[in-house]
Amino acid sequence: MTKEEFKEARKRLGLTQRELGDALGLDSQTISRLERGEHGIKETTAMALESLLPSERHRPGPRRKAGRRSK
Repeated sequence: MTKEEFKEARKRLGLTQRELGDALGLDSQTISRLERGEHGIKETTAMALESLLPSERHRPGPRRKAGRRSK
């Protein structure tokens, strides 16, 4: 996972660096350093972050309007 992917994932989750740090057991300074590329992102950290993201397979599709079916 690149630093850009890491930061984008945090933003998709709508979390601050502090909130993501809390979720991953890291401090906000470490999250900031990871996003700036000052530290390498460990595979375990990347996997933990990815586990917080909604799965593409489980995203709901477009909703259908209730009512009669067309023939």
